[in-house]
Amino acid sequence: SMLCVNDDGTNDVKATVEWTNGSNTRQAYLAYELVIPAAATVELLESPLAIPSGHKIRVTANQANRLDFYASFKRAS
Repeated sequence: SMLCVNDDGTNDVKATVEWTNGSNTRQAYLAYELVIPAAATVELLESPLAIPSGHKIRVTANQANRLDFYASFKRAS
């Protein structure tokens, strides 16, 4: 699961969520300037996403201190 949470009660925020490799080269956008309404939570993934070791999820917002991001991971064996 991946959740984007707008903790501002008044203003919307735009979230960009990227999957990058170990060299920070973008592999895919999981969300691009997705508008998260004020005081709302948006779930980006309901199903598992297999990401190779060393890859990253990078999250940015158009406004500072307004977006929280939560992800749950499970190590494949």
